[in-house]
Amino acid sequence: MIIFNVNHILLFLFCSETVFCFTYLSKDGVEIQYTVKFKRECRGEMDIIVTLESIALPECVLECGMRPDCKALSYMKIFKKCNIYSSDGHESDRNKGSCVEILAADINVKRKPCPECTSGKTCNPAKGYCETTECPVEEFEYGIVSGNIRKVGYHVQYTCNDGNTIINKIECLSNGLWNITAGKCSTDVINVAIGKPTSMSSVYYNNDGNNYDGSKGVDGNLNQSWSVRSCFHTNDDLHSWWRVDLGQMYRCFRVVLYNRLDCCKERASDLDLMFGTTENNMYIVRQVDGQIEDIHTFNFPEGKGARYVQVMLRRQNSLHLCEVQVFGFALNL
Repeated sequence: MIIFNVNHILLFLFCSETVFCFTYLSKDGVEIQYTVKFKRECRGEMDIIVTLESIALPECVLECGMRPDCKALSYMKIFKKCNIYSSDGHESDRNKGSCVEILAADINVKRKPCPECTSGKTCNPAKGYCETTECPVEEFEYGIVSGNIRKVGYHVQYTCNDGNTIINKIECLSNGLWNITAGKCSTDVINVAIGKPTSMSSVYYNNDGNNYDGSKGVDGNLNQSWSVRSCFHTNDDLHSWWRVDLGQMYRCFRVVLYNRLDCCKERASDLDLMFGTTENNMYIVRQVDGQIEDIHTFNFPEGKGARYVQVMLRRQNSLHLCEVQVFGFALNL
């Protein structure tokens, strides 16, 4: 028997060529015995409950031994990374790389200072009770938490149901709950252009004393008749354009143009739809040759980031539309 003393007492006993038996006595007085198997291929991510980083092997074993939901662990010494699993093995789910694997059935906790801990809680030997240490694996109405790092105080990523929108800095709180608020993600995207500031190449004024400025395109009125006075209108400019400032970056999935129908709808022809991060950094995302539809929809299934959305004619003419809708999610950068 050989004794190693590196902050903790570790008793080492050789059992066979590939299997070793250990006894570990923590500084809190918890004693465990366990059997180690060395593997040339490590388990993958199937059935991972949680990943713990910057942790020693005995502490990883203690973590598994104290958790009722742990059925096995793998430990990669080079990264000091501990994976806790809810099943005792998936031989088909393996990656190249050396690691240590231990089954929960091969861990014997000689002294348990806490009662049986529930999921999301871990025994604190010094205090003698279970405390919340992580947030649960949970499916939300609007999306899922990405990855396996779920410790209290950690920030992770959140993937919305559309599969494209990522909201950064979702935090696991000390009460074991994620700080996600309903509505941050939804498969039903909202019109983020309504009421936002607009600009245009020029503003048309007629004899009725009314101006038809850019705000008419984001006022929420979908009536496509000029007489309602809810359509914007430029002068007969070369490359007439209209633009909305969304105020921050959004991932945009759909833009809808409402053409004027009572007259002159052919003017909305040969146009470009443009996105941009700044007013001076606009780029074409869609083009229409000929006249647009009465209600013309541009779809972006993967989503595109933009703060500014612009419609511009590729020739000289007046540009008038009765509404421009931009559907998407805010990007928290």
